[in-house]
Amino acid sequence: MCNVIKTQYPIARKDHDCMASIWLTESGEGPFYYGMSIEEAKKWAVARKNRYKIKKGERYLNVTQIHEGQIMDFKAIIDIDKLCHKYEIYEPC
Repeated sequence: MCNVIKTQYPIARKDHDCMASIWLTESGEGPFYYGMSIEEAKKWAVARKNRYKIKKGERYLNVTQIHEGQIMDFKAIIDIDKLCHKYEIYEPC
């Protein structure tokens, strides 16, 4: 069970790993398997080109939550997080 403490959309001061991209790439399927549009697939391709990094100066999603008794920050590229939600790639907490 996870409980969200706060959700923020800061601007990155340095590069960060995109955790949503990890979920997306580890799902083992390509963008068209999910029936993504060309525009959605392009967003995935941009993330892949950037090595699944949130780039310095980019606005990103930062969710602080308690998961299995641990406080953790989930950082993600906003568009990739939206894809993960839309195509139900995340496992429920």
